Amino acid sequence: MEVGKLSDTIGFGIEDIGRVVLPGYLKRHFDIDIEGELGRRFFTVDDEEIEFNLYGVGKRNGRRIIILGEAKTRIYRREVENFVNTVKKLGTIGEVFKVMFGFLVHPSGSELAEEEGVLLVASYQR
Repeated sequence: MEVGKLSDTIGFGIEDIGRVVLPGYLKRHFDIDIEGELGRRFFTVDDEEIEFNLYGVGKRNGRRIIILGEAKTRIYRREVENFVNTVKKLGTIGEVFKVMFGFLVHPSGSELAEEEGVLLVASYQR
């Protein structure tokens, strides 16, 4: 039980770090200006609740862009697969920028992320 609490604490910690780091990273590397802050967002699709722990709206080249993201301490292929499948459940909601943020990015996750158009950002990246 105590290990679960520690995992929850670290999980929320990585989300908090991602909320601080990603807006600057997206501006520097992709010229995306986040409007407001990144936060948690729930969607309901076909009676299923879908959660993104990094959600925001921004602009790039004058166009509205929706940031859908997930923060994980370690990003392996399985985490990327799960995230991509979750995004697909939403269907068309506008121009979407997919991003995952974590402490560790495994090469298996990087390969699939590149194929699926998901940006992976490690906590140490600027």
